Amino acid sequence: MDNLILDLLGESSVDRSSIELAAKNHRSQRHLIEGLANALKVAGVSISSVAEKMGESEHLVCQWLDGDRDLTLSQLRKFANSIDAFVDYRVTSLSESADRKFKTMTSSHASNNWVEWEPGPDHRPAEMIGGLG
Repeated sequence: MDNLILDLLGESSVDRSSIELAAKNHRSQRHLIEGLANALKVAGVSISSVAEKMGESEHLVCQWLDGDRDLTLSQLRKFANSIDAFVDYRVTSLSESADRKFKTMTSSHASNNWVEWEPGPDHRPAEMIGGLG
C-alpha cells in the first residue's frame, strides 16, 4: 500500500503522516467513483449513453469507473449531470490549528481580506431556476 501511495504522491520518501493522508485521500477518491458507479446503475443509464452525452469515448468512461484514469472536476460534474446524480465536494483540514484558523477566518470574513462571492442571475443552482430542463 505504501508504494502505491508513494507513486500517487510522486515522491520517493515522505513521512508517515503524509502517507496516511495520501491513503485517506485515495480511499475517498475510490469511494466517490464507487458512488458514481452505483448512481449509474440506479439511474439505469448505459455507459454508451453517458459517453455520448459527455462527448467522450465509452472506453474513457470505463477507465474512469475502473479507476484506471482520473476525472477532472469538470468531467465529474458532467458525468453526474448525465445520470441525474449530485456530487458533494468538501475539503476538511486535518490540522487542528488550521481548522481553528479557518473557522475564525470564515466567521469574521468582514474583518479581513476574504471576499464573499454572490452569484449572479446566471449562476443560480438548478433548483432555483426550475431544474435542468
